[in-house]
Amino acid sequence: MKISTSLKNKLKRGFLLFLFTTLLFFTDFIAYILISNISQSMDLISWPYYSIAAIGHASLFSFILLTGIYIPLSLIFKSHKVATIAYSIVAILLQTVILVDIFVFDIYKFHIYAFVIELILGGAATDIFVFDWMLYLKFTMLVICFAVIPLLIGVFISKKYYSRIKPSTVKYISVLIISCIVLSHLIHTVAHAAKQY
Repeated sequence: MKISTSLKNKLKRGFLLFLFTTLLFFTDFIAYILISNISQSMDLISWPYYSIAAIGHASLFSFILLTGIYIPLSLIFKSHKVATIAYSIVAILLQTVILVDIFVFDIYKFHIYAFVIELILGGAATDIFVFDWMLYLKFTMLVICFAVIPLLIGVFISKKYYSRIKPSTVKYISVLIISCIVLSHLIHTVAHAAKQY
């Protein structure tokens, strides 16, 4: 099956967006560790494992965006703009959820889950949580600085440099990312098995 030049160019742009969002999510996962008390107990073995696992998991989030949004819309619409805009909007929303979780964890030392969402959306939210205008302003600036602007930079980079992407580059990066996913799961499995015996 021969792929048209137009589709190849769209896929190259999508691959760069994928790499950029992977880097963005990876940065979030490292920030999780740095603001938590877990970083104090991490040692020389823990950091490489966590870094490999963070790259793998960040790439899985980005891969879902790529295969669930960007590629289907690239096939449906002639212009890459629809796919790029949809990908960027969903990536910004996902990044915002991650930032909310980091923000909540930094303040309350727990992650967002169903019970917390019920507390926030329930009638007694103002009795449980403190919502003031400064908090809203701080969070808005956080989203603009760490979600909107980085994604706009990613779109710019994908637009400017997509023509430089070679198939061999895609293969090498894909092998590296898949290796991170598999290796992190193998290390976790072996560590868990060793702990059991």
